[in-house]
Amino acid sequence: MDILEQLYEKYSLPLYRFLLSLTGSAQDAEELLQETFYQALKGIDRFEGRCSSYTWLCQIGKNIWCKELNKRKRFYKQPIEEMELSKEERLLEQMVKQEERQHLRKAVWNLKEPYREIVMLHIYGENSLKEIGVSFGKSESWARVTFYRAKQMLTEQMRREETE
Repeated sequence: MDILEQLYEKYSLPLYRFLLSLTGSAQDAEELLQETFYQALKGIDRFEGRCSSYTWLCQIGKNIWCKELNKRKRFYKQPIEEMELSKEERLLEQMVKQEERQHLRKAVWNLKEPYREIVMLHIYGENSLKEIGVSFGKSESWARVTFYRAKQMLTEQMRREETE
């Protein structure tokens, strides 16, 4: 089995979860997962091992997603008033939940590094704080403290936005 197959076998599910947290769409996450492994295959010779393979794959996926968002900003802007709603109450509930998730995701994206990456890896990527500490070349305690501080920042930011 070659190295990319091993990476796919080991990281495809956690990477999918991470990408799903970024995109909010199973279809987008699946397409992004495939594109991530394709780009990893093309650039495997450039992987220097300064971070874990999982962190490297997450970074590739995140970069691809950012490029996709920039493309979408240019081509797709549909006001909510134009959306066709069937079974309005159920859709409205789904929209509110999605809006809350997007609001949290936006707040996470507004965090400075390394807080943002730690939250993404721990909550969305389901990595342990010990694994995160190792991938950053730090201790588990460092990862715990940094994650705790990130949660405080998120809570403060969400409260501030609610009062505005």
